[in-house]
Amino acid sequence: MSNLEKVLARLDGVKKCGDGYMACCPGHDDKNPSLSLKEKNGKALLHCFAGCSQDRLNGWLNSENSRSITSDKYSQPAKKPELLASIPDQAVSRYEGNLTEAHLEYLETQRCISREVAKKYRIGRTNDRYAIPIEDEAGKIVDIRLWKSPEQRGENEPKIRHYEKGRGGARLFPIDQLKEQEIVVCEGETDALACITVGRPAITATCGAGTWPDSLSASFQDKSVIILTDNDESGRKGKGIRCKSLLKAGTKVKVATWPEDRPKGWDITDEIKEYGPESLLRILSGAEPCEQVPLEPETWPEIFPFSPGELPRFPTEVLPSWLSRFVLEVAEATQTPEDLPGVLSLATVSAAVAGRNTIEVQRDWTEPCNLYVVVAELSVWSRKPSPNHRDYR
Repeated sequence: MSNLEKVLARLDGVKKCGDGYMACCPGHDDKNPSLSLKEKNGKALLHCFAGCSQDRLNGWLNSENSRSITSDKYSQPAKKPELLASIPDQAVSRYEGNLTEAHLEYLETQRCISREVAKKYRIGRTNDRYAIPIEDEAGKIVDIRLWKSPEQRGENEPKIRHYEKGRGGARLFPIDQLKEQEIVVCEGETDALACITVGRPAITATCGAGTWPDSLSASFQDKSVIILTDNDESGRKGKGIRCKSLLKAGTKVKVATWPEDRPKGWDITDEIKEYGPESLLRILSGAEPCEQVPLEPETWPEIFPFSPGELPRFPTEVLPSWLSRFVLEVAEATQTPEDLPGVLSLATVSAAVAGRNTIEVQRDWTEPCNLYVVVAELSVWSRKPSPNHRDYR
């Protein structure tokens, strides 16, 4: 009996699907089969479309004869942040074990993060990304942010991925820095760790520069904060957002500014690498009270008017014959362009196959085969009605 056959024998709701199988996932209360299984090189490959993590599925595989998972040892499917189960410590340990001497050397020489700081915050490695565990104030690991260095990142590749679906959100990192009275609020986990390496307590938010919920500011009440964001448009706007929110929370806020000769995109790591820790400390010591620093005004982006333009014709003829006929007949019956039933038909077909097929972008990255479409059309009252339809106006 093959490995895949052994796994299938332990599952419910098994049915053949393409070159693999679908079954009820043992990782959650699954009524509609959401677990995809295939065999590759003699190994059984499992993927849960409901969001169960690979660690959770691996835990089930290693649990001998059990048919479901009843403990919280492995992370649950995606939930709201306040309901997230703790990520198992063994997942963090596994990533830590992948961190080689060469990786530590890179963090120290290129990201200005000392070995002591990297080990303290349990930085790890998975495939081509660095793993950064994110703890909440209770010490529970709620996410592992998978950061890819700019040197290895493709043009359209995300800088950050999450441990699993549903783990994102605005949190503070490293959370233990809140015990300090004066803290540097910067932009990005690696910049925060670099700042800590040179002896200045620092913290960042696990969200974009333009995002800073007021709920984060509550943690800084009665503290002193120096804001130093990246030297670019989003960093300047983010500085203003943080300043206003922190002031409302009763925080003493100062703003540090980059020297005029620093190029666009310059950050804390760049400063330490190029000019040394002493230069960064001088910039921080020159911070001024938030009220005295002109912040980037909130401006609306340029408005682009919608105009008819020249859109390409919808290629109905490339659809399968049965679908092409359907689109043409619906367009005729409703007196609408072929685009309307054509796009909606594609969305319907994609929804039908989304649970049965996935696209493997790369070895550890799969995406469902579903489309997201938006269809807009003139009001029915402004269109010529079909001669076959009664006018109810």
